[in-house]
Amino acid sequence: MKKITVVLIFLTISNFLNAQRTSEIGVFFGQSFYLGDLNKERLFYKPAFSAGVFHRYILNPRYAVKSGLTYGSIKGDNSALLNDGKSDIWPYSYNTRLVDLTVQFEVNFRRFQFSYRKPSFTPYISGGLGVGYYNKAKTYTYDRYLIGNGPDDPDPVNSFNMVIPFGVGVKVNFSERLSGSLLWEFRKTFMDDLDGTENIQDIEKSSQLHNKDWYYFVGITLAYKINYKNTLCPAYEK
Repeated sequence: MKKITVVLIFLTISNFLNAQRTSEIGVFFGQSFYLGDLNKERLFYKPAFSAGVFHRYILNPRYAVKSGLTYGSIKGDNSALLNDGKSDIWPYSYNTRLVDLTVQFEVNFRRFQFSYRKPSFTPYISGGLGVGYYNKAKTYTYDRYLIGNGPDDPDPVNSFNMVIPFGVGVKVNFSERLSGSLLWEFRKTFMDDLDGTENIQDIEKSSQLHNKDWYYFVGITLAYKINYKNTLCPAYEK
């Protein structure tokens, strides 16, 4: 994990240092949610605020490399287990705060022009590698006065884990230097306790796909081009 983190930091710094070509710095605002043992199918389950910053190194109108630091959280409860007849567990809610660092390669489906003369848009896909930091908090929600003694709330657990990020979106140029996008990014993790529950295999219709938790970011970005005039090619404006 340490080696992966070092490599990602190195790639991110290299991304900034190579910004003599056209590149962008930007911000992201949106929502985060998750799929896993306690939510196997519902998209946008209890969405939470998320935000981030990124740098995009533009290789050409078709390809780019984006380094991003994104904050979000996932929230919910274990009512799915209780509804499936699990009588030997205590009701609880969870709130996992997370920050991940990712580097992704982007492919534009159309030539994304860098010109005020011809505003352009393009769908795109992205994929790469990342590492995440997770602060996992779990709170039992039973009424101690009615039920009696039960488990105490555990201390929050902090952990790091590798993630595989990929996503889809649409980019739009607003002006010569300003651009934006709508995006939906996925994070495949290699852990199964973001929701306070691990390795549930006996729930009806349990999905092996979601045995390792996933989380998602949906939102908008706003980016500003830097070193733009040094690299503008007249051929791209035709």
